[in-house]
Amino acid sequence: MLHLFLVSEDSSLFPFAVRQQLVQAGIADLTNVVFHPSGPYIISQATFPSYFQKDDLAVIESHANLDLAIFVKIAERLGIKARYVGEEPTSTVTRRYNEIMAQRLPEAG
Repeated sequence: MLHLFLVSEDSSLFPFAVRQQLVQAGIADLTNVVFHPSGPYIISQATFPSYFQKDDLAVIESHANLDLAIFVKIAERLGIKARYVGEEPTSTVTRRYNEIMAQRLPEAG
């Protein structure tokens, strides 16, 4: 049996519904293929954000936002009200992460 997982995110030129219709039509005569939409767990914005990004800054920002979403949940659980971070003057990643934190953490309380 062959399991075919199709990326469900609508982040490409062709929407998922169109791609799904094309793939299912293409495999309709194959009895050994099982079609699965990937959903949010396989190659999705949540699990593999860089797959959908077109440049390095977008990748940094998506990973920073993912990391912050996790940190906010931990902070809520532990009652953390402040976060202190370092700086790395030559690091684009650290600078952008700190900028995003400065914006997102106050929004999260």
